[in-house]
Amino acid sequence: MLFGLLRGSESARPGAETYALQAAAKRALDIARAERLPLAHVAARNGHGRAQHWFANNMLHIVSVMGRRPQEAEWEVLTGTKIEGLTLDGDMHALRIAGAADATFLDLRVSRAEVSKYIAFLRTTR
Repeated sequence: MLFGLLRGSESARPGAETYALQAAAKRALDIARAERLPLAHVAARNGHGRAQHWFANNMLHIVSVMGRRPQEAEWEVLTGTKIEGLTLDGDMHALRIAGAADATFLDLRVSRAEVSKYIAFLRTTR
């Protein structure tokens, strides 16, 4: 856990106050670029068109992200042990074991509060 952010602080109930992980990463990237934050440059070095994916992957390790297992309706907060060894799909909607056909977690979501915490974290890297 970085910067004292409390992982698992959000309940595992996504609703209207959540973003898809892809949208949350785009928001963070847009703010980082607009404010010329160093992590925007770091993400851009990840390759053409991959900066948003870099932010999504980074968010998985810094704030609480929710997802659900295939065939299940219950949402889980994805902590380090649950996502260890998993990779984020290119479309940022699922986590899976590298090379596996089936996703381990789907419908990745981030609450507005967690996105705000992440953006606050980004601003500390000036």
